[in-house]
Amino acid sequence: MKWLHALAAVSALAACAASRQGSQRLRSLEDEGESYVYVDAFPPDTERLSFSIASISAARADGGEVPLEVALPEVSGAEMLRQRLLAWGRLPPGSYTGFLLTLRRATLATDEGVADLLLAKEPSRIEASFAIARGRASVVQLSYRARSVEQGFAFSPIFSAGVLAPANTIAQLAGYCSNAATADVTVFDKHALRVVAAIPTGHEPEGIALDARAGRLYVALAGEDQIQILDLTTGEELRRILLQPGDGPREIALTPDGQHLVSVNAASNTASFVDPTAGIVLARVQTGMEPSALLVDRQGRRAYVFDRRSSEITVLDIGNRAVAATIRTDAEPIRGQLNRAGNRLYVIHAGSAYMNIYSLPDLSLASRLFVGLGATAIKVDFRTDLVYLGRRDEARVQIYDPLSLLPIDFIDVPGPVSYLAIDGVENTLVSLMAESRIAFVELTSKRLLSVIDVGREPYQVTVVGERY
Repeated sequence: MKWLHALAAVSALAACAASRQGSQRLRSLEDEGESYVYVDAFPPDTERLSFSIASISAARADGGEVPLEVALPEVSGAEMLRQRLLAWGRLPPGSYTGFLLTLRRATLATDEGVADLLLAKEPSRIEASFAIARGRASVVQLSYRARSVEQGFAFSPIFSAGVLAPANTIAQLAGYCSNAATADVTVFDKHALRVVAAIPTGHEPEGIALDARAGRLYVALAGEDQIQILDLTTGEELRRILLQPGDGPREIALTPDGQHLVSVNAASNTASFVDPTAGIVLARVQTGMEPSALLVDRQGRRAYVFDRRSSEITVLDIGNRAVAATIRTDAEPIRGQLNRAGNRLYVIHAGSAYMNIYSLPDLSLASRLFVGLGATAIKVDFRTDLVYLGRRDEARVQIYDPLSLLPIDFIDVPGPVSYLAIDGVENTLVSLMAESRIAFVELTSKRLLSVIDVGREPYQVTVVGERY
């Protein structure tokens, strides 16, 4: 757990970088492409090296330069224990030959103290041949070469580079994270725990639904009143499903057979029943006010819509495309989960310190559990029925016993959690954090395996083989 503390120590720096980048949600790509620049873990013998980045630019083949946003302004060799996002930006289409890196300062820790290193007057050049296509993303992976420090005091960072692609990851090992502010989806290898690609989307991608068998990813575009369908092999858009103007889809979910898609439309207080194959809306029903989250049962018969502002749950009959019932809740229900037998519904609230447990199918309130204010994420592992709870004010996930309803353990993570998923293949808890990071924890040992960096304002994460 030594490097967990190192990750926590740099979280403030990451937050500062995010603040500089701003919270404005970008429009979808039109005449531009985008590039993500990641840097791999540093070699062990660089633990005494640190440097500050002043700027990074992409070098065009015609000799021009395009500045990128620096995501990691302070680099410490001792803390570079995993892949990190170094820079990001939108670029004009064309050929690029690499990057120009300008440093502000570099230091080396010695037995006598910290010594400043001599920097070159010109930016360091990183050779990396890549192309930017209109509406597409390029992910470049850098690897630091330790011999950058010469003669004990002169420093010029040297990196090797390679361009990554979704094809680098076996389909069964893929995971996806929607990023609302940067209008894209981060693709990662859930076994290697590394980002491998990015897929641009429409405006404000929030909820996502994965159909691994068909190789499709459905993306709710809150800013365009549409559901985008992406091909997971090529990253290309296949088509869009048009909702009604002003719907503002927030979350979507597929039934287990992939035959029905439900969309929760936060702006219009409705839910849409969609035929994902034909790409058409079959029906639309009214929900409560501000439907913010969605849960479909494992049989694909019922969907539970959590209506935050009206403090209720709208129960949908998927087969009949109708509202089956409405349940009153505590203030501001935000998420829910079903147990393994499907006869208990756990609900957390933004405006209440209690988690409510409802009996199904009669929908009666079975019990209430005090969990404190600030619950943001919940996941029930249907293999064990353990309840995992994340909060906005704690860098940990609490674990509750389903029988006693008492907290029995916890898992430390690098920051507060906004969304939880469980990878049934790797047996890991996937914790999405608001600071544009995903933490992976091995469930048996509760050991933090790694953390990856994603785009701004990440909304939801899903993996192939997820336990629902």
